[in-house]
Amino acid sequence: SYALVDLALAVATGQPWLGHFAVPVKGKVLLAMGEEDQEEMKRRLFSSARRYHGSPDCEYLLSEAGRNLVPLPMMGKDVGLLGADRQPSPWFAEFVDSIRGVPWRLIILDPLSRWGGQEIETDAHAATRVVQLLEQLTQLPGNPAVVVAHHTNKHALGDGAERHQGVVRGHSALVDGAR
Repeated sequence: SYALVDLALAVATGQPWLGHFAVPVKGKVLLAMGEEDQEEMKRRLFSSARRYHGSPDCEYLLSEAGRNLVPLPMMGKDVGLLGADRQPSPWFAEFVDSIRGVPWRLIILDPLSRWGGQEIETDAHAATRVVQLLEQLTQLPGNPAVVVAHHTNKHALGDGAERHQGVVRGHSALVDGAR
């Protein structure tokens, strides 16, 4: 989540991500976090600006980010993308309508389990439908990149373990859906 906040700030301000990765074009960023309230999001944004961009530039960066960064705290809200019969939920349709008028450069949804629901970890069809809905977001004005965070299977990440689809919780359903 902290890396995604850093990414949101970098794209919104045009500053290098993590002080290293160039951001060629700054732009509008929607940072939607399903497990944070407004105060926690503010705290994370300020902490990121201070940590990665230095104290003297912190206020400037937050001011610059304010032009392009839209923080959307979703803690406690039902933000499931899928409704009955794996169709887009009424909330998803409202969400897309509410953000349609902005030429987004980046949309971040964190964590995927809040947006996709638990079934995406066990049901390949549900995971595929969620990936299709995320792909629809890339068709919004600006053709934004869409980044989602997903939890890993910590036991599969043991020392020296090979990195494979089993590292992703709900591995076969979600990885196959994203393919």
